[in-house]
Amino acid sequence: MNVLVNQTGDVLVDGQYLSLDRIRDEVKRHITNRGQLPNYSDSPDLAIVSFKTERGLAYGQYINVLDEIKSAYLEVRDEYAQQTFNMDYVTYQATLSEDDVDLVVEEYPMKISLAEPDPGGGAAPAAPADG
Repeated sequence: MNVLVNQTGDVLVDGQYLSLDRIRDEVKRHITNRGQLPNYSDSPDLAIVSFKTERGLAYGQYINVLDEIKSAYLEVRDEYAQQTFNMDYVTYQATLSEDDVDLVVEEYPMKISLAEPDPGGGAAPAAPADG
């Protein structure tokens, strides 16, 4: 999955404009797809999210988008821990000793690729006027 944020803050996910509040659900769909839908991952281990911005993007917008991507992984992990261990992910982590393997992380590894910013001015077209 490719997430690009242009210098004006428009978010494109695999080339399609998406509002900030929809990124989390789209990333969750990608990492939990398990080959069900085309254009999404075949497995959580292959569910890489590439995050790239254009230079000039406000730092706050960068953080907002990255937080949505990370939150998607954390929600998926929490749901998996609830289903598998009958506890939320934070509680599950608290039960682990130093030698234990985090089975939730093994099932849903967080694979986010942070790319160097594009110089801007052409990597992403302006958003449509109707938003």
